[in-house]
Amino acid sequence: MIKYGDFETLWDKLSSYPLKKEYRFAKDIVGEGPKFRQRLKLAGLQDWRLDYSIPELKIYLEVQGAGWGHQGTQGFLRDMRKHNALILHGWLGLYFPSGTVESSANFVAEQLQNLVKIREQARPCV
Repeated sequence: MIKYGDFETLWDKLSSYPLKKEYRFAKDIVGEGPKFRQRLKLAGLQDWRLDYSIPELKIYLEVQGAGWGHQGTQGFLRDMRKHNALILHGWLGLYFPSGTVESSANFVAEQLQNLVKIREQARPCV
């Protein structure tokens, strides 16, 4: 479980949108319940988790670990597959190295706010 207290506290103060940690977005696509893994496989998805997300806006924030690309080339390729699946299902995301989230929480929160504004402006008026 990731822990970036300064960023999380700052976000709670700045936004009315709560951040969900370790959100499993594929369950929204294939549904939960019996044969979940089978439905994931048929859809070409995995039970990926997002470090932080705002599901109602389909926004996510991924924090990359200390090593480049999450466990080398294979980890990087898995991350790309997850990112591509997210894009194809209408999600917008940001990626930051863990050091940036730890040392520049204001910057990360500001960038996430910008993404929220973009998404809100694109929503149809009801």
